[in-house]
Amino acid sequence: MADEADSDDVLGSKDAALFDPAIPGRAMSKSGPGRLTSFQTGYAGGWTSETPPPPQILVNTLVFGAAEEWVHEEPRAVAANPGPTDIKRVVSAISEAASVAQLPAPRIPWLPALKDVYDLGRLPSRRTDEELTIGIIDLPDRQEQPPFSFRPDQEGNLAFFGVSGSGKSAALRTLAVAAGYTIKGGPCQVYGLDFGNRGLDSLSVLPHVGTVVNGSDHERVARLITHLEQLVERRSEAWAAVNAGTITDYRRLAHRPSEPRIILLIDGASTFKQNYEISARYQWLDRLGAVAGAGRPLGIHLVVSVDQKSGMPSSLAPVIQRRVVLRMSEDDCLSLGVPGDVFDAETAPGRGLFGNDELQIAVLGGSPDPTIQATALKAFAAAARKAGVPEAAKIESLAERIELRDLPATVGGKPVLGTASSTLAPQTFTPKGTFVVTGPSGSGRTTALTTLCISTRRAMPMADMHLFTPRASSPLVGLGIWASVSVGAAASSARAKALTEEIRSSPPSRYSVIICERLDDLTADGGEDELEALFKACVDHELLVISEADAQFYGSNFGLPLRARTSRAGMVLHPEGMEGHAIFRVDIPDIDRRALPPGRGFIVERGSVELVQVAAP
Repeated sequence: MADEADSDDVLGSKDAALFDPAIPGRAMSKSGPGRLTSFQTGYAGGWTSETPPPPQILVNTLVFGAAEEWVHEEPRAVAANPGPTDIKRVVSAISEAASVAQLPAPRIPWLPALKDVYDLGRLPSRRTDEELTIGIIDLPDRQEQPPFSFRPDQEGNLAFFGVSGSGKSAALRTLAVAAGYTIKGGPCQVYGLDFGNRGLDSLSVLPHVGTVVNGSDHERVARLITHLEQLVERRSEAWAAVNAGTITDYRRLAHRPSEPRIILLIDGASTFKQNYEISARYQWLDRLGAVAGAGRPLGIHLVVSVDQKSGMPSSLAPVIQRRVVLRMSEDDCLSLGVPGDVFDAETAPGRGLFGNDELQIAVLGGSPDPTIQATALKAFAAAARKAGVPEAAKIESLAERIELRDLPATVGGKPVLGTASSTLAPQTFTPKGTFVVTGPSGSGRTTALTTLCISTRRAMPMADMHLFTPRASSPLVGLGIWASVSVGAAASSARAKALTEEIRSSPPSRYSVIICERLDDLTADGGEDELEALFKACVDHELLVISEADAQFYGSNFGLPLRARTSRAGMVLHPEGMEGHAIFRVDIPDIDRRALPPGRGFIVERGSVELVQVAAP
């Protein structure tokens, strides 16, 4: 021992502290009160020869005084291989004896460490949507490493927390693939919202993956959330009709085994929160939270990836029942209720914690190489289609170009001008009162005005249509649908005055439609009063007036601009932000107009706002 006090504490004697440090292996044991035994431990790392060593002969010179020993210089021996050490010989002998005696292998007291990569296709699984196996978990208290599974009926929703490079996007992909391994259960369909680095795009090849929506495409984000809301509403009624508590119960009770479970993956929830929580779009986060809250018994589940604890949207945090923590900072780990000393910079992607237990998320293909994973994903998709896995319904987007001839002339007796974003159905407008068309240069104003003229003619072939334009080169002039065409301020002023008198003197025998192109330019040199009087007469007699101009022109609160927007109806192409309130007294949703194609905008009628794509004439 290093200290007499330590020796006394252990043996009740100071002797163990007095051993010569030059003699390793010297020890003392205590077998009872006062019974101390000194001994020398054997050294198993040495070599014991089967030939006994030769006797040692010592020769001293016999003299008076101290004897003088003779030193005999041995010849330098050539080093020979001494063979295995004693401990190796003992192990070999014991192993050979156990083999001869046919003894069973002893139980290993602990399991090996988790591998850095597991192949999802080789993991044992029940192949049912009630239990989606996605990895291996280490349970040291039970000395087991069973498959780790997401149980949607019990757990509802799931979150993967992890910094960049921790494998959280790969975990979402693994879950999506696992949803395709449900041949012994009901079908499982997957949708995605990708606010990250397009990590979910590769899932689009799978038949059971409906649509992966890019986070920048708000139109499709909103449509997907609306689709899930409608599904919740329909299923709530259907489940109640048979008293089902889960989708598994419903399939059995309603005899509908093909009713699909729905899983929505959200990659990059922090960006989702940043873009939606503090903006006019916050309602979509709240609506998604309501879907996630009601979805567990209805077979609709949310699985998200988050790069930090504070990145979880507040509307989603209360409805996430389970979470897996991948590599994160120590502070974030502790705040999430898991040990903070498990991860370091060398931690393999996909390694995480579920509670206090360590797990490894598997990947399809069994390799961290993205190329190998992509190849395995394509092979899996081909095998799934060959096995007859049905295709999940797609979340369609509003087309960038729609031909007017492909749309019906009327719906509900109203002219059709394009396609609505919310329903992807034909969009109509009311053919009476005032209707304005505005937007910045290059937004497709002239094309939209042309479409409105042609759609009005298609819906009302007997109407008298009158065109007012400041330019003779206007493409509207040659449409061949006009009862009259007035070019320039003077001609327009005279024609407006005559039409006003005709309308006021007696109701017209035929329905009249007034079209004014570039109304701001048309009245720059006069004629504003005559056109204002014409607009008022048309509104009074429930005729249609369509005008087109810059948004700044319609923002005026007196004179012709005010008269042109009497009905608070019209279309704003590529809105810049203030047109809705200034012209229609409504709020138009924020939208990135840089990504909008020509003819994309909002139609406003009776206070309602709808994103539409105007058809090409």
